[in-house]
Amino acid sequence: MSITLVEKKDSRSVLQRIQGGLSKYFVTAGDNTFEETNEYLGMTNIADGKTNISYVLYAYYVERSTNDNPKIGVGMHYQGNAISKQVNIRKVNPKHATMLEMFALCSYADDKSLYKGEGTNSFQQLKGYAHNAAKHGIFQKITQYKEFCSKKVDWDYVINAEKDIYLKEEAFDQYQECLKLMELFDYFYAELY
Repeated sequence: MSITLVEKKDSRSVLQRIQGGLSKYFVTAGDNTFEETNEYLGMTNIADGKTNISYVLYAYYVERSTNDNPKIGVGMHYQGNAISKQVNIRKVNPKHATMLEMFALCSYADDKSLYKGEGTNSFQQLKGYAHNAAKHGIFQKITQYKEFCSKKVDWDYVINAEKDIYLKEEAFDQYQECLKLMELFDYFYAELY
């Protein structure tokens, strides 16, 4: 299943439809469950390259999240288990982060209107440019959930290298979108503690 979110307000209705259709698969995961969460910040999927199964992930604020110390939960159902991971946004470094951490960071950035790109949300942009970067041999594509959660990548390098390719190819719109992602990264470098 592949869903593209055009606007943030659409994510709630899409997730509610998924919740209704797939509710039997979602069970309690720690303090937060799919049903208990009031604010859905984003949604993505990760395809398992070995089984051709695609897993849906959703981002939400955890109860202990504050404006000064934002914390994002990422939930999903994986191989019969409900999984909920927590990401402290102030500790995510785009130069050394997993794709899961970047999904949480981008979901938070979109909610706070920190991303100035056009069209889709910032994680979908990052994911698309990372896919192209893998095709260009810049880095190895992430194709499994375990890699999604554990493989650290220098996203600044990946997007910067892809940006340079777009400039050489005179793909100026993509070049500009890569710059906007890098500006977003710069914002979080200043916020790291």
